[in-house]
Amino acid sequence: MKELDVQNALIINPILIEEGLTFKEREVCLNGKRCDLLFIDMG
Repeated sequence: MKELDVQNALIINPILIEEGLTFKEREVCLNGKRCDLLFIDMG
């Protein structure tokens, strides 16, 4: 399984990480560091 496959699975099923998450963006820069996937906690 490739990294992109894992990312896509998490985007489609954020419940695999934690309940209440909503996907926001992919490949973002936060405080000078790269974040592969950004989710917002809607819970």
